[in-house]
Amino acid sequence: MVIHNINSIYFLQIIVRKYTCVILTNPFNKPLCEIDMSNEITMRKAEKTDADFIFWIMKTAARSGMPKGFIDVLFPQDKQRNFDFVKTMMFSDIKSLFHYSNFIIAEADGIPVAGMSGYYTPEVNSDNFRACFIDAQDKLSLADEEKVAMGDRIGAFVGCFPGLLENAWVVEWVAAKPEFRGKGIINKLLKTIISQGLNETDCEVVQIALAKGNTPAKKAYTKAGFSFYDEKLSEDFKREFGYPGMERLTINR
Repeated sequence: MVIHNINSIYFLQIIVRKYTCVILTNPFNKPLCEIDMSNEITMRKAEKTDADFIFWIMKTAARSGMPKGFIDVLFPQDKQRNFDFVKTMMFSDIKSLFHYSNFIIAEADGIPVAGMSGYYTPEVNSDNFRACFIDAQDKLSLADEEKVAMGDRIGAFVGCFPGLLENAWVVEWVAAKPEFRGKGIINKLLKTIISQGLNETDCEVVQIALAKGNTPAKKAYTKAGFSFYDEKLSEDFKREFGYPGMERLTINR
């Protein structure tokens, strides 16, 4: 079906859902490529059954558009072990930035298409991360030399991470399936997760970190209200992950 002058048609909107094509009204009077389709998306809290998709979110977010990221270097030659390690932290009794319950997920027709997490630093912080990480190493019975090697592999990331502000609501692990990017879904999720932090905690600030030079991510976060706070540069990080460092953006209450 080809439409040559869609702006002149007031009542046409085509939504393709799997194998069907439904014609509805177009109240925006815009080309379909410009219509924000985020109102067709449902959002919910993550569940344990979302482990596979949450792992994909983490891996994709950590890569920031590059071939590898923090998750990939945990066990570079063993994808299954990577998944098992992260999944152990997702379901750990020690709630860290990896915990599944931090996440919200956007769905299209019941299929997860995007997600992100949010947590409150008085409850989830760097101490939790270290404790959860060590606990996962022990649960997977890593030998001492394996633990040391893993520490070396993640050193470039840990050394460049800008840290967590006190009494902050932290937004993290932001990712959407490629075919659902640029449709307003991430913005809708960001507004939801930011509101959650402001309404459900006593946070003084909302923070998010990103790879310096990840322009699409920074544009999305700026649109949601974040502004530059600080940055941390590292040659080791650049060699390992392709970006010169990391930036931290914030929204003050």
